[in-house]
Parts: sequence; C-alpha cells; structure tokens
Amino acid sequence: MANKIYTTLRQQLKILRSKNMNISINGQGAKVKKILERENYYSVINGYKDPFIQTSSNNETFISNTQFENLYTLFTFDRNVRLIYLKFILKIEHQIKSVIAHEFSKKYGHDNYLKLGNFDILDNQNCNKEDNNKIKKVLTTIGKLETSLSNQMNKNKEITHYMSTYGYVPLWVLVNILTLGEISYFYSNMKPGDKNNVARVFNVNPEEFSKYIKNLTLSRNLCAHDERFYDFKYRESLSTSYISNFSLFSIPSKNGNYLYGTNDAFSIAVIFSQLLPKKDIQIFIKSMDKEFKTLDKNLDSSIFNKIKIKMGFGNSWKKLRDICR
Repeated sequence: MANKIYTTLRQQLKILRSKNMNISINGQGAKVKKILERENYYSVINGYKDPFIQTSSNNETFISNTQFENLYTLFTFDRNVRLIYLKFILKIEHQIKSVIAHEFSKKYGHDNYLKLGNFDILDNQNCNKEDNNKIKKVLTTIGKLETSLSNQMNKNKEITHYMSTYGYVPLWVLVNILTLGEISYFYSNMKPGDKNNVARVFNVNPEEFSKYIKNLTLSRNLCAHDERFYDFKYRESLSTSYISNFSLFSIPSKNGNYLYGTNDAFSIAVIFSQLLPKKDIQIFIKSMDKEFKTLDKNLDSSIFNKIKIKMGFGNSWKKLRDICR
C-alpha cells in the first residue's frame, strides 16, 4: 500500500480540480486554500464529499458544477447541528444523572454504590455462567466508580471534601463527575425493579430507556469530539410501538419497518421529544429549521433532500412537537 504523502495547499486544489470540482483560478482558489489551511483537507473533503460524488463513475469524480462551497456548506451545517444537539443532550444528561442518583439512594442509602448486592446479581451460591457474567459487569461498574473517585481526589473540591470529612462521596455528588457513558453502564447493571423506577420518572419503557441512554451517549461523543454527525447510524433502533403518534411523521416503510427515522439523527430528536419539555422541542425545531433553510439555499434540491433523508428528517419532521409527552 502506497504511503500517504504530504501535499501542499496548491496541490490539494489541483487534486480537487482533477476530480471535476469547479474552483476558478482567481480569488476563489485563495479563499479555498485559507479554509483548507484552517479546517484541513481530510475534515472537509473526505468527510463531506459523498453526496457530491458521481455514483456512475468508477473513479472518484464530483458531480458536474460542484463547488467547494457546497462541501463547506455541508461541513458548516453539520458543525452547527452538532452544537444544537449537544445543548439538549447535556440537559437530558443532567436530568438522567439526578434521577438515577435519587432513586438509587432513596432505596439503598447514601453509602450505596460500592456494594455488589445493590446491583443485578443473583443471591445464590449456584451461579451459572450468565450469573458470573453479571457479577463481572457489576464489579466493572464498581471499579469504574472507584477509579473516578481516585482520579478526582485533590482535583475536585466536592469530592475531596466528602472523602476527607466523611470517608465517602454520596452518589448524588459522584454523578456530577461521571460521563454519560458511565451512567449508561451503571443503569444497565441496576436491578430490574430499580430500572423501572428510573424509567417511570421519564414515563418511558425501561428497555427503551436503556436504548435512549446508549444512543444519547454515542451522539454526545460525536458532538463533543467534532466528528461527522449528520449521516451516523446507531446500532440500537427505536421501537416505535412505544412512541405515541410516530405515524404522524409519514415515514415510508418496507416489510413493516420504517425506512428511516429510528436509528439516525432524527431518532435522537425523537428521544428529545420523549424526555424534554415541549418548549425545548419548539426551540430545537426552530434551530434546526434555520439550519435546513441555510443548507437548502446553498445546495441543489436533489442533494439537499438526500441529506435530509440520510438524517432521517422527512417532510413532516416538525411534528416532533405533536409527540411530546
């Protein structure tokens, strides 16, 4: 395999022109070079070229009249969308942490999360392989919590104060330093009845709530690490039978399965509608509508519609406000 060799900005423009991208020799080229220097070729071109590539060509060739600004518009759109999503994910993250800490501590007390018996394991001596795996997962959870505490000693004032003064840190304090991924793992190892209590607060099925946290964790990571977001597909698909009026979105289906909207960017918006107040969903809709309008102005309509469908946003996506709990 040939090595990837460094190319200058001038060479990068030459490569793009050779692939049928329309970049004029005048001031446009200078503008493109400034953007590529700031954002880098890989992030803009390799990250967002797919909707603009001719599918009928064996070689990687851009659709006729493709401008650099088209790709950069999609790049900028995706970045803005990540910021919108992250705002609401962080709000949900705070609520999930608070509810889990409250429900768990209400049942098991303040010094509760380092005890094996407070999690989903069987209390018998004849454990099979499945039971042993459960114990292993719980021990991993406890180990992660202990590591988080250790890492924050002498760094976090609240953690240091509680450990120095009381010899322990209440869960409602600890959750503030845990990642959403760690909280997701914590929830997955809670006893079924305790999971029910948490999910009931959000009026969501416990198994679906587990999916929600997992997908929100992935979504948060994409947004926080500035990774491509708009066409990401999640492993966990939403069970629409638990979502009242999902049919309002008029998403086409095949063999009883929706073609989009259950494991894409829109599916995260659906989770928002199930966990956030209606006023937040209205703000979300307004923010996304603004970004879509900007994108529509700068792209061919066929490419614009292709991107929306990749994201799972059909023509009736604004009805998110109508499925709020």
